[in-house]
Amino acid sequence: MDGQKGFLFFKLTGRTTVTLMILCGAIAAPLPIRAASLKVNLELDAQYNYSSNIDAVDPSLMTPTKAQYMNLLAGGGINYRLSHVELGAKGNLGYTYYLITTGEVEKVGNIPTWRYDYFRAAASGWARYIGRILTVDLNDDLIRTRNLADVYGPQTDALSERFLYTDNIASLQLRFKLSPKTRLLLKYSYETLEFTKPENPVMYIYQPPNSIENRGYFRGEYDFNSRNTIFLDAQGGERIFLSRTIANTKESYTDYNFYQGLLGYRHRFNERSDVEVAGGAANRHFFHEQNIILMDYANPMARAAYNRSQPDKYNFSVQGEWGTSTFGQDLFFDYINAGLTFKYFFTRKLTAEVLGNYSNDLFRTVRNDRTALWKTDRVDNIYVGRATVAWDLIQKNKETVLGLRAGYEHRVRDSNLDAPSDYKIPILWTSYDTTIDYYFAEVDFLPMILIGH
Repeated sequence: MDGQKGFLFFKLTGRTTVTLMILCGAIAAPLPIRAASLKVNLELDAQYNYSSNIDAVDPSLMTPTKAQYMNLLAGGGINYRLSHVELGAKGNLGYTYYLITTGEVEKVGNIPTWRYDYFRAAASGWARYIGRILTVDLNDDLIRTRNLADVYGPQTDALSERFLYTDNIASLQLRFKLSPKTRLLLKYSYETLEFTKPENPVMYIYQPPNSIENRGYFRGEYDFNSRNTIFLDAQGGERIFLSRTIANTKESYTDYNFYQGLLGYRHRFNERSDVEVAGGAANRHFFHEQNIILMDYANPMARAAYNRSQPDKYNFSVQGEWGTSTFGQDLFFDYINAGLTFKYFFTRKLTAEVLGNYSNDLFRTVRNDRTALWKTDRVDNIYVGRATVAWDLIQKNKETVLGLRAGYEHRVRDSNLDAPSDYKIPILWTSYDTTIDYYFAEVDFLPMILIGH
Protein backbone atom coordinates (compact mmCIF):
# COMPACT_ATOMS: atom_id res chain seq x y z
CA MET A 1 0.00 0.00 0.00
CA ASP A 2 3.02 2.27 -0.23
CA GLY A 3 2.25 5.55 -1.93
CA GLN A 4 -1.53 5.39 -1.54
CA LYS A 5 -3.11 8.79 -1.26
CA GLY A 6 -5.44 9.31 1.65
CA PHE A 7 -5.54 8.76 5.38
CA LEU A 8 -4.20 5.21 5.48
CA PHE A 9 -2.03 5.08 8.59
CA PHE A 10 1.05 2.85 8.59
CA LYS A 11 -0.36 -0.45 9.89
CA LEU A 12 -2.79 1.39 12.09
CA THR A 13 -6.04 1.83 10.16
CA GLY A 14 -9.01 -0.58 10.38
CA ARG A 15 -9.96 -3.00 7.59
CA THR A 16 -13.04 -0.97 6.62
CA THR A 17 -10.99 2.19 6.14
CA VAL A 18 -8.29 0.26 4.31
CA THR A 19 -10.93 -1.10 1.96
CA LEU A 20 -12.28 2.37 1.26
CA MET A 21 -8.84 3.75 0.47
CA ILE A 22 -8.02 0.81 -1.81
CA LEU A 23 -11.23 1.40 -3.72
CA CYS A 24 -10.57 5.14 -3.97
CA GLY A 25 -7.18 4.46 -5.52
CA ALA A 26 -8.24 1.55 -7.71
CA ILE A 27 -11.43 2.86 -9.24
CA ALA A 28 -9.72 5.36 -11.53
CA ALA A 29 -8.73 3.23 -14.55
CA PRO A 30 -5.00 3.41 -15.37
CA LEU A 31 -3.68 4.74 -18.64
CA PRO A 32 -3.45 2.19 -21.46
CA ILE A 33 -0.16 0.31 -21.60
CA ARG A 34 1.44 0.72 -25.02
CA ALA A 35 4.99 -0.68 -24.84
CA ALA A 36 6.40 -3.88 -23.39
CA SER A 37 8.53 -3.56 -20.26
CA LEU A 38 9.98 -5.81 -17.59
CA LYS A 39 10.86 -4.58 -14.10
CA VAL A 40 12.62 -6.76 -11.54
CA ASN A 41 13.23 -5.72 -7.93
CA LEU A 42 15.29 -7.58 -5.36
CA GLU A 43 15.02 -7.04 -1.61
CA LEU A 44 17.25 -7.85 1.35
CA ASP A 45 16.22 -6.60 4.80
CA ALA A 46 17.62 -6.95 8.29
CA GLN A 47 15.53 -5.55 11.17
CA TYR A 48 16.04 -5.47 14.93
CA ASN A 49 12.89 -5.22 17.09
CA TYR A 50 12.08 -4.77 20.75
CA SER A 51 8.62 -4.98 22.37
CA SER A 52 8.03 -4.39 26.06
CA ASN A 53 4.67 -6.19 26.30
CA ILE A 54 3.81 -8.68 23.55
CA ASP A 55 0.62 -9.90 25.29
CA ALA A 56 -0.70 -6.37 25.95
CA VAL A 57 -1.32 -7.14 29.64
CA ASP A 58 -1.60 -4.70 32.54
CA PRO A 59 1.96 -4.41 33.94
CA SER A 60 0.55 -3.72 37.40
CA LEU A 61 -0.98 -7.22 37.52
CA MET A 62 1.75 -9.37 36.05
CA THR A 63 5.24 -9.08 34.64
CA PRO A 64 4.74 -8.68 30.86
CA THR A 65 6.69 -10.68 28.31
CA LYS A 66 9.45 -8.62 26.74
CA ALA A 67 10.97 -9.75 23.46
CA GLN A 68 13.97 -8.85 21.35
CA TYR A 69 14.05 -10.39 17.88
CA MET A 70 15.59 -10.09 14.42
CA ASN A 71 13.75 -10.21 11.09
CA LEU A 72 15.94 -11.40 8.22
CA LEU A 73 14.11 -11.08 4.89
CA ALA A 74 14.87 -11.80 1.24
CA GLY A 75 12.49 -11.10 -1.59
CA GLY A 76 11.71 -8.98 -4.58
CA GLY A 77 9.23 -8.32 -7.32
CA ILE A 78 8.64 -8.66 -11.03
CA ASN A 79 6.33 -6.64 -13.25
CA TYR A 80 5.71 -7.39 -16.93
CA ARG A 81 3.64 -5.15 -19.20
CA LEU A 82 2.59 -5.73 -22.76
CA SER A 83 -0.21 -3.99 -24.67
CA HIS A 84 -3.34 -4.37 -22.50
CA VAL A 85 -1.96 -6.98 -20.10
CA GLU A 86 0.05 -6.64 -16.91
CA LEU A 87 1.41 -9.47 -14.76
CA GLY A 88 3.19 -8.98 -11.47
CA ALA A 89 4.33 -10.48 -8.19
CA LYS A 90 6.21 -9.17 -5.19
CA GLY A 91 6.98 -10.26 -1.69
CA ASN A 92 9.53 -11.49 0.78
CA LEU A 93 10.25 -14.62 2.75
CA GLY A 94 12.22 -14.41 5.92
CA TYR A 95 13.06 -15.81 9.29
CA THR A 96 12.37 -14.24 12.66
CA TYR A 97 15.00 -15.12 15.23
CA TYR A 98 14.20 -14.38 18.89
CA LEU A 99 17.17 -13.15 20.91
CA ILE A 100 15.52 -12.76 24.33
CA THR A 101 12.06 -13.43 25.79
CA THR A 102 11.46 -12.72 29.47
CA GLY A 103 8.29 -12.50 31.55
CA GLU A 104 5.89 -14.26 33.86
CA VAL A 105 4.22 -16.31 31.12
CA GLU A 106 7.61 -17.58 29.94
CA LYS A 107 8.60 -18.63 33.46
CA VAL A 108 5.37 -20.59 33.94
CA GLY A 109 5.59 -22.24 30.53
CA ASN A 110 9.36 -22.82 30.80
CA ILE A 111 9.74 -22.30 27.06
CA PRO A 112 13.20 -21.73 25.56
CA THR A 113 13.52 -18.57 23.48
CA TRP A 114 14.33 -20.40 20.24
CA ARG A 115 10.88 -22.04 20.24
CA TYR A 116 9.38 -18.72 19.10
CA ASP A 117 11.47 -18.56 15.92
CA TYR A 118 9.36 -18.78 12.75
CA PHE A 119 9.32 -18.26 9.00
CA ARG A 120 7.50 -15.08 8.04
CA ALA A 121 6.16 -14.06 4.64
CA ALA A 122 4.43 -11.25 2.80
CA ALA A 123 3.54 -11.74 -0.86
CA SER A 124 1.22 -10.40 -3.57
CA GLY A 125 0.47 -11.56 -7.08
CA TRP A 126 -1.73 -9.97 -9.72
CA ALA A 127 -2.91 -10.18 -13.31
CA ARG A 128 -4.61 -7.26 -15.05
CA TYR A 129 -6.40 -6.74 -18.33
CA ILE A 130 -6.85 -3.11 -19.33
CA GLY A 131 -9.50 -2.18 -21.86
CA ARG A 132 -10.96 1.10 -22.97
CA ILE A 133 -14.10 0.63 -20.82
CA LEU A 134 -13.39 -2.42 -18.64
CA THR A 135 -10.36 -3.26 -16.50
CA VAL A 136 -10.16 -6.68 -14.82
CA ASP A 137 -7.88 -7.42 -11.84
CA LEU A 138 -7.07 -10.77 -10.24
CA ASN A 139 -5.15 -10.44 -6.96
CA ASP A 140 -3.87 -12.63 -4.17
CA ASP A 141 -2.28 -11.25 -0.99
CA LEU A 142 -0.68 -13.31 1.77
CA ILE A 143 0.92 -12.37 5.08
CA ARG A 144 2.34 -14.51 7.89
CA THR A 145 3.28 -12.69 11.07
CA ARG A 146 2.21 -12.17 14.71
CA ASN A 147 0.54 -8.76 14.76
CA LEU A 148 -3.16 -8.94 13.80
CA ALA A 149 -3.31 -5.14 13.52
CA ASP A 150 -1.17 -5.49 10.38
CA VAL A 151 -4.33 -6.80 8.67
CA TYR A 152 -7.25 -5.25 10.58
CA GLY A 153 -5.82 -2.20 12.29
CA PRO A 154 -6.37 -1.21 15.94
CA GLN A 155 -10.15 -1.58 15.60
CA THR A 156 -9.67 -5.32 16.15
CA ASP A 157 -8.94 -4.65 19.85
CA ALA A 158 -6.00 -7.01 19.22
CA LEU A 159 -2.91 -5.34 20.65
CA SER A 160 -1.23 -8.69 21.33
CA GLU A 161 1.70 -9.88 19.21
CA ARG A 162 1.70 -13.39 20.68
CA PHE A 163 -0.20 -15.50 18.17
CA LEU A 164 1.31 -16.48 14.82
CA TYR A 165 -1.16 -16.44 11.92
CA THR A 166 -1.39 -16.66 8.14
CA ASP A 167 -3.88 -14.44 6.31
CA ASN A 168 -4.66 -14.83 2.61
CA ILE A 169 -7.07 -12.74 0.50
CA ALA A 170 -7.91 -13.62 -3.11
CA SER A 171 -10.03 -11.18 -5.10
CA LEU A 172 -11.59 -10.46 -8.49
CA GLN A 173 -12.20 -6.82 -9.39
CA LEU A 174 -14.01 -5.21 -12.33
CA ARG A 175 -13.63 -1.49 -13.08
CA PHE A 176 -15.84 0.26 -15.58
CA LYS A 177 -15.14 3.70 -17.05
CA LEU A 178 -18.55 4.47 -18.49
CA SER A 179 -17.66 8.05 -19.37
CA PRO A 180 -14.95 10.59 -18.55
CA LYS A 181 -16.97 11.49 -15.45
CA THR A 182 -18.47 8.16 -14.37
CA ARG A 183 -16.68 5.14 -12.88
CA LEU A 184 -17.95 1.93 -11.30
CA LEU A 185 -16.18 -0.83 -9.40
CA LEU A 186 -17.33 -4.33 -8.47
CA LYS A 187 -15.17 -6.60 -6.33
CA TYR A 188 -15.38 -9.98 -4.60
CA SER A 189 -12.83 -11.23 -2.07
CA TYR A 190 -12.31 -14.51 -0.21
CA GLU A 191 -10.19 -14.50 2.95
CA THR A 192 -8.76 -17.27 5.11
CA LEU A 193 -7.29 -16.51 8.55
CA GLU A 194 -5.44 -19.39 10.23
CA PHE A 195 -3.62 -19.37 13.57
CA THR A 196 -0.72 -21.63 14.49
CA LYS A 197 -0.81 -23.45 17.83
CA PRO A 198 0.95 -21.25 20.43
CA GLU A 199 4.49 -22.23 21.32
CA ASN A 200 3.77 -21.74 25.03
CA PRO A 201 1.12 -24.19 26.37
CA VAL A 202 0.04 -21.59 28.95
CA MET A 203 -1.49 -19.63 26.04
CA TYR A 204 -3.43 -22.49 24.41
CA ILE A 205 -6.79 -21.38 25.79
CA TYR A 206 -6.30 -17.84 24.43
CA GLN A 207 -5.57 -18.85 20.83
CA PRO A 208 -8.00 -17.10 18.44
CA PRO A 209 -10.12 -19.32 16.18
CA ASN A 210 -9.54 -19.78 12.46
CA SER A 211 -12.08 -18.17 10.15
CA ILE A 212 -13.06 -17.53 6.54
CA GLU A 213 -14.72 -14.45 5.05
CA ASN A 214 -16.64 -13.73 1.85
CA ARG A 215 -17.00 -10.04 0.98
CA GLY A 216 -18.53 -8.09 -1.90
CA TYR A 217 -17.88 -4.42 -2.79
CA PHE A 218 -19.52 -1.82 -4.95
CA ARG A 219 -18.30 1.71 -5.57
CA GLY A 220 -19.59 4.35 -7.94
CA GLU A 221 -18.05 7.79 -8.61
CA TYR A 222 -19.28 10.75 -10.58
CA ASP A 223 -17.25 13.91 -11.24
CA PHE A 224 -19.29 17.10 -11.40
CA ASN A 225 -16.10 18.77 -12.59
CA SER A 226 -12.35 18.45 -12.08
CA ARG A 227 -12.64 19.42 -8.41
CA ASN A 228 -15.87 17.89 -7.11
CA THR A 229 -16.78 14.19 -6.93
CA ILE A 230 -19.66 12.32 -5.33
CA PHE A 231 -19.38 8.61 -4.54
CA LEU A 232 -21.36 5.67 -3.17
CA ASP A 233 -19.52 2.92 -1.35
CA ALA A 234 -21.26 -0.31 -0.27
CA GLN A 235 -20.00 -3.66 0.96
CA GLY A 236 -21.26 -6.75 2.71
CA GLY A 237 -20.38 -10.33 3.49
CA GLU A 238 -20.07 -12.96 6.17
CA ARG A 239 -17.41 -14.38 8.48
CA ILE A 240 -17.53 -18.02 9.54
CA PHE A 241 -15.45 -19.23 12.50
CA LEU A 242 -14.15 -22.79 12.64
CA SER A 243 -14.57 -24.70 15.89
CA ARG A 244 -11.50 -25.78 17.85
CA THR A 245 -10.79 -28.31 20.58
CA ILE A 246 -9.01 -27.35 23.82
CA ALA A 247 -8.48 -29.88 26.61
CA ASN A 248 -10.95 -32.27 24.90
CA THR A 249 -13.59 -29.54 24.86
CA LYS A 250 -15.00 -28.28 21.55
CA GLU A 251 -15.35 -24.51 21.40
CA SER A 252 -17.33 -22.57 18.80
CA TYR A 253 -17.67 -18.87 18.07
CA THR A 254 -20.60 -16.89 16.71
CA ASP A 255 -20.67 -16.27 12.96
CA TYR A 256 -22.02 -13.05 11.49
CA ASN A 257 -23.16 -11.17 8.39
CA PHE A 258 -22.27 -7.52 7.89
CA TYR A 259 -23.44 -4.75 5.58
CA GLN A 260 -22.54 -1.10 5.29
CA GLY A 261 -23.11 1.78 2.92
CA LEU A 262 -21.60 5.26 2.64
CA LEU A 263 -22.49 8.27 0.53
CA GLY A 264 -19.62 10.70 0.21
CA TYR A 265 -18.23 13.84 -1.36
CA ARG A 266 -14.65 14.74 -2.27
CA HIS A 267 -13.38 18.23 -3.10
CA ARG A 268 -9.94 18.92 -4.58
CA PHE A 269 -8.70 22.37 -3.65
CA ASN A 270 -5.79 21.90 -6.05
CA GLU A 271 -3.46 19.12 -7.13
CA ARG A 272 -1.85 19.10 -3.68
CA SER A 273 -4.81 19.05 -1.28
CA ASP A 274 -8.29 17.58 -0.97
CA VAL A 275 -11.00 16.93 1.58
CA GLU A 276 -13.46 14.05 1.78
CA VAL A 277 -16.57 13.43 3.89
CA ALA A 278 -18.91 10.43 3.96
CA GLY A 279 -21.84 9.20 6.00
CA GLY A 280 -23.97 6.07 6.15
CA ALA A 281 -24.76 3.06 8.30
CA ALA A 282 -23.51 -0.43 9.18
CA ASN A 283 -25.47 -3.53 10.18
CA ARG A 284 -24.41 -6.81 11.77
CA HIS A 285 -26.46 -10.01 12.11
CA PHE A 286 -25.26 -12.93 14.23
CA PHE A 287 -26.01 -16.62 13.77
CA HIS A 288 -24.79 -20.05 14.96
CA GLU A 289 -24.64 -18.63 18.48
CA GLN A 290 -23.38 -20.88 21.26
CA ASN A 291 -22.95 -19.91 24.94
CA ILE A 292 -22.84 -16.17 24.26
CA ILE A 293 -25.95 -14.59 22.73
CA LEU A 294 -25.01 -11.47 20.78
CA MET A 295 -27.59 -8.89 19.73
CA ASP A 296 -27.97 -7.81 16.10
CA TYR A 297 -27.40 -4.09 15.66
CA ALA A 298 -27.26 -1.21 13.20
CA ASN A 299 -25.04 1.82 13.66
CA PRO A 300 -24.56 5.13 11.87
CA MET A 301 -21.12 5.71 10.34
CA ALA A 302 -19.24 8.86 9.35
CA ARG A 303 -15.80 9.71 8.00
CA ALA A 304 -13.89 12.86 7.20
CA ALA A 305 -10.34 13.33 5.94
CA TYR A 306 -8.07 16.12 4.78
CA ASN A 307 -4.86 15.54 2.84
CA ARG A 308 -2.19 17.96 1.76
CA SER A 309 1.23 17.36 0.23
CA GLN A 310 4.13 19.21 -1.34
CA PRO A 311 6.40 16.91 -3.38
CA ASP A 312 9.77 16.34 -1.70
CA LYS A 313 8.78 18.73 1.12
CA TYR A 314 5.97 17.26 3.24
CA ASN A 315 2.85 15.06 3.37
CA PHE A 316 0.08 15.76 5.87
CA SER A 317 -3.13 13.84 6.58
CA VAL A 318 -5.78 14.16 9.27
CA GLN A 319 -8.87 11.99 9.62
CA GLY A 320 -11.82 11.28 11.86
CA GLU A 321 -14.12 8.27 11.87
CA TRP A 322 -17.19 7.03 13.72
CA GLY A 323 -18.04 3.38 13.17
CA THR A 324 -18.12 -0.17 14.46
CA SER A 325 -15.38 -2.80 14.69
CA THR A 326 -14.90 -4.77 11.49
CA PHE A 327 -13.57 -7.98 13.04
CA GLY A 328 -14.52 -9.65 16.28
CA GLN A 329 -14.65 -12.94 18.16
CA ASP A 330 -17.80 -12.80 20.29
CA LEU A 331 -16.88 -9.22 21.24
CA PHE A 332 -17.67 -6.06 19.25
CA PHE A 333 -17.46 -2.34 19.88
CA ASP A 334 -18.34 1.06 18.44
CA TYR A 335 -15.53 3.56 18.10
CA ILE A 336 -14.70 7.20 17.55
CA ASN A 337 -11.26 7.50 16.00
CA ALA A 338 -9.08 10.49 15.17
CA GLY A 339 -5.54 10.69 13.94
CA LEU A 340 -2.94 12.46 11.89
CA THR A 341 0.31 11.75 10.07
CA PHE A 342 3.00 14.18 9.04
CA LYS A 343 6.01 13.33 6.89
CA TYR A 344 8.76 15.88 6.42
CA PHE A 345 11.59 15.81 3.87
CA PHE A 346 14.79 17.25 5.34
CA THR A 347 16.34 16.36 2.00
CA ARG A 348 15.22 14.13 -0.86
CA LYS A 349 16.95 11.23 0.90
CA LEU A 350 16.34 12.00 4.60
CA THR A 351 12.76 12.01 5.95
CA ALA A 352 10.95 11.86 9.28
CA GLU A 353 7.36 10.82 9.93
CA VAL A 354 5.21 11.18 13.04
CA LEU A 355 1.83 9.58 13.68
CA GLY A 356 -0.75 10.18 16.36
CA ASN A 357 -3.94 8.18 16.78
CA TYR A 358 -6.71 8.21 19.39
CA SER A 359 -9.65 5.82 19.61
CA ASN A 360 -12.56 5.68 22.06
CA ASP A 361 -13.97 2.13 21.98
CA LEU A 362 -17.39 1.37 23.51
CA PHE A 363 -18.23 -2.29 24.29
CA ARG A 364 -21.94 -2.38 25.10
CA THR A 365 -22.71 -4.79 27.93
CA VAL A 366 -26.12 -5.97 26.69
CA ARG A 367 -25.12 -6.27 23.02
CA ASN A 368 -22.09 -8.42 23.93
CA ASP A 369 -23.94 -10.53 26.55
CA ARG A 370 -21.68 -9.45 29.40
CA THR A 371 -24.44 -8.37 31.82
CA ALA A 372 -23.54 -11.20 34.21
CA LEU A 373 -19.90 -10.12 34.29
CA TRP A 374 -19.53 -6.34 33.81
CA LYS A 375 -21.24 -3.76 36.01
CA THR A 376 -21.22 -1.20 33.21
CA ASP A 377 -20.34 -0.80 29.55
CA ARG A 378 -16.64 -1.19 28.87
CA VAL A 379 -14.91 1.92 27.51
CA ASP A 380 -11.32 1.79 26.27
CA ASN A 381 -9.28 4.86 25.38
CA ILE A 382 -6.42 3.86 23.07
CA TYR A 383 -3.52 6.20 22.33
CA VAL A 384 -0.86 5.47 19.73
CA GLY A 385 2.18 7.59 18.94
CA ARG A 386 4.84 6.68 16.39
CA ALA A 387 7.98 8.35 15.05
CA THR A 388 10.10 7.05 12.18
CA VAL A 389 13.29 8.33 10.53
CA ALA A 390 14.34 7.06 7.09
CA TRP A 391 17.60 7.71 5.27
CA ASP A 392 17.91 6.56 1.66
CA LEU A 393 21.64 6.42 1.18
CA ILE A 394 21.40 5.30 -2.45
CA GLN A 395 18.53 6.07 -4.86
CA LYS A 396 17.97 5.31 -8.53
CA ASN A 397 15.18 6.98 -10.49
CA LYS A 398 13.76 8.21 -7.13
CA GLU A 399 13.51 4.64 -5.83
CA THR A 400 15.46 3.40 -2.81
CA VAL A 401 18.37 1.07 -3.46
CA LEU A 402 19.98 1.20 0.01
CA GLY A 403 18.13 2.63 2.99
CA LEU A 404 18.16 2.84 6.78
CA ARG A 405 15.08 3.18 8.99
CA ALA A 406 14.54 3.47 12.72
CA GLY A 407 11.45 4.12 14.78
CA TYR A 408 9.66 4.12 18.12
CA GLU A 409 6.00 3.47 18.94
CA HIS A 410 4.15 3.95 22.23
CA ARG A 411 0.70 2.41 22.77
CA VAL A 412 -1.59 2.87 25.78
CA ARG A 413 -5.01 1.36 26.50
CA ASP A 414 -6.80 3.02 29.41
CA SER A 415 -9.98 1.08 30.25
CA ASN A 416 -12.70 1.74 32.80
CA LEU A 417 -12.69 -1.99 33.65
CA ASP A 418 -9.49 -2.38 35.64
CA ALA A 419 -10.45 -3.34 39.21
CA PRO A 420 -12.49 -6.04 41.05
CA SER A 421 -15.17 -3.44 41.86
CA ASP A 422 -15.93 -3.09 38.13
CA TYR A 423 -17.10 -6.72 37.92
CA LYS A 424 -20.19 -8.46 39.24
CA ILE A 425 -18.05 -11.50 40.05
CA PRO A 426 -14.88 -10.02 41.60
CA ILE A 427 -12.90 -13.27 41.44
CA LEU A 428 -13.23 -13.20 37.63
CA TRP A 429 -11.99 -9.66 37.23
CA THR A 430 -9.23 -8.57 34.89
CA SER A 431 -7.72 -5.27 33.87
CA TYR A 432 -7.71 -4.13 30.24
CA ASP A 433 -5.18 -1.37 30.92
CA THR A 434 -1.89 -1.78 29.11
CA THR A 435 1.24 0.07 28.02
CA ILE A 436 3.47 -1.08 25.15
CA ASP A 437 6.78 0.33 23.90
CA TYR A 438 8.17 -0.82 20.58
CA TYR A 439 11.49 0.02 18.89
CA PHE A 440 12.96 -1.03 15.57
CA ALA A 441 16.00 -0.41 13.34
CA GLU A 442 16.21 -1.65 9.77
CA VAL A 443 18.58 -1.89 6.80
CA ASP A 444 17.02 -2.29 3.31
CA PHE A 445 18.84 -3.23 0.10
CA LEU A 446 16.58 -2.93 -2.98
CA PRO A 447 18.41 -3.24 -6.30
CA MET A 448 16.31 -2.88 -9.51
CA ILE A 449 16.57 -4.06 -13.12
CA LEU A 450 14.47 -2.29 -15.80
CA ILE A 451 14.15 -3.60 -19.36
CA GLY A 452 12.09 -1.72 -21.93
CA HIS A 453 9.95 1.37 -21.34
